[in-house]
Amino acid sequence: MQRGLIEAKETKREGARPERTVYRITPPGRAELMAWMRDLVGEPVKEYPQFEAALCLLPVLPPDEALALLRQRLTRIDAKATELEGQSAHPAVQNLPPLFLVENEYRLALVKAEQRFIAELITRIENGWGPLELWRSFHQRRR
Repeated sequence: MQRGLIEAKETKREGARPERTVYRITPPGRAELMAWMRDLVGEPVKEYPQFEAALCLLPVLPPDEALALLRQRLTRIDAKATELEGQSAHPAVQNLPPLFLVENEYRLALVKAEQRFIAELITRIENGWGPLELWRSFHQRRR
């Protein structure tokens, strides 16, 4: 309200409930919203997920522990993908136009991409990627 992007439209009370104020967007607020949305949709930015940070430090963990944790993560990601697919198939959303579900499609695409990446990474590590023996030697020297 300080910046004039929204304003109070009305105050209502229903029954014994507390009074509530209904707000509406102002013309400057709509202009700000449109500019913000244009930036969000049109401009890719670097996002900083924690998993990306963890990957750059993966050698801190012994390879066998890293593999166990990656397998654990993959199991959880598999469950998340199943959950998202189930939500998309739920009858309550089946009648909605796809436009209103696009963020769920995006989320599922990201989860599936992470699933593939982690499964491939596990296979690479199991096949000696790293190089695995050098990675193991770092941790054997510290004992």
